Amino acid sequence: MSKKGIQSGYPKKGGRLLKKLKAVKYAYSIFACALIAFGLAVLPKGWFPADAFMLYGGILMIGFGTIRILGYFSKDALQLAFQFDLFLGIASAVLGCYMIWDAQAAGHIVMVLGVFFLIDALSKIQTAIDARRIGVERWWLILGVALVAAALGALVILTEFRDIAIVSRLIGANLAVDGVLNLYVTQSTVNTIRRKKVWEA
Repeated sequence: MSKKGIQSGYPKKGGRLLKKLKAVKYAYSIFACALIAFGLAVLPKGWFPADAFMLYGGILMIGFGTIRILGYFSKDALQLAFQFDLFLGIASAVLGCYMIWDAQAAGHIVMVLGVFFLIDALSKIQTAIDARRIGVERWWLILGVALVAAALGALVILTEFRDIAIVSRLIGANLAVDGVLNLYVTQSTVNTIRRKKVWEA
């Protein structure tokens, strides 16, 4: 049977779900790229205006959190890429709201961000293990980046009250690496699962 024949026989409801999944993946990737860009903007300076960081960071966290929640309910096969995103999406959105609501809390938001990034990285380590089980070829790349992100998250927590330039650079690096991690996981695992599902139909 030809590929065209397989695709034309795909149920209409399944086709709508696939379109929804593609839209979520596209939005997820955009926010992951925004996270990378924001991190790279903070990283080289070693300093970023607290008010601007809290505002833009808060908006980014709310937007990304919303997309992560949608991803969790996107009916992706096995929920590999989005399996922890209900909790992480809610946590991200709540954290973003707090950052915008209390811009003066920049001093102690560092610890909270460090904990959030550490938990996110640990969830991706589990994702890498699950990816290996289902045959994703480059699961080890997910694992490697997740370990780097976890280390950076731990460093942010440990250096909370150290030099502001060091802390800012660590946060910038953490934002960028977390964005890369989420982008790669979404692009690789969602594509692999959906492609296999089409050919098995």
